[in-house]
Amino acid sequence: MVETLSVLLKNKRIAETLKVRQALLGHSLPLSAYLLKPVQRVLKYHLFLENILKASVETKILSDGDRAIILQALHCMTSQAEKINEEKKRVEHLERVRELQNALQKWCIDEKEDLSKYGDLLLEATFKLAGAKTNRQLFLFEEMLLIVKERNGALICKDYIMCSSLMLNESISPDPLAFQVLSYDNPKIQYIFLASNMDQKRLWMKELKRMMLDHYAVQIPEKTKILMLNLSDNCSKSENLSNQQGFVLNLKGNKKIPKYLEKRRKSIDTNQTFRRSHIRKRSTSGNRNILKAVRFSLA
Repeated sequence: MVETLSVLLKNKRIAETLKVRQALLGHSLPLSAYLLKPVQRVLKYHLFLENILKASVETKILSDGDRAIILQALHCMTSQAEKINEEKKRVEHLERVRELQNALQKWCIDEKEDLSKYGDLLLEATFKLAGAKTNRQLFLFEEMLLIVKERNGALICKDYIMCSSLMLNESISPDPLAFQVLSYDNPKIQYIFLASNMDQKRLWMKELKRMMLDHYAVQIPEKTKILMLNLSDNCSKSENLSNQQGFVLNLKGNKKIPKYLEKRRKSIDTNQTFRRSHIRKRSTSGNRNILKAVRFSLA
């Protein structure tokens, strides 16, 4: 509406008419201000409706019909506020990606130099790299985990792992804040990071595993993904989790690659063609096998 008014105001006759009308009505603000105010306040409307409902319970001045209408309006405005907040968050993330793009050095993957092509930026945080004196900044996109080092105010791309080949070991003895990320295509390339606290680690573990499930070779039903993430969250709180991971790694010693990763890598080289054809023929009745495979990948 404001944009339409701006176009109309280019007509001198319309602009003069609105100016005269404003003076006759005694309005201190122009018409554009009155069109903009409702949009600016839309995020507060649901709070206003909540207060009306709360007051109506105490005073009992509303009929059941009026209350139903207000409840419907509350639902509508709450949904609208959520959409606006999501769009605002998306725009902020796009701006952050542009800032990252401008500050990033030594970055180039084929022709996809634009970071926005790797999906939305989901998470970003600074982690300590095991065995190093400096920290690393991790940027988790929908399609990629970007590993960056800050140097003299600039950001240097150290590595990246595509989410389609991302593997995760979330329990590294003896530090409960440590976790390991590896590439499915090349398990010898691996990094061990230490979170600043358990809340940060849980958040990142959940999002990393969600991206792994989203990029799994077989399409997994959304309910199954939620089930797997919830099961994994419960397991992460267990004191015996380190005994379930298949290997123990000393942060100060040599990094040892889990045997199951080496076996998976070898199986890719020898049976890749057969594996792909087998996946295509797998029916929807194989959900039980999918769960086992996903649980194995998340281990």
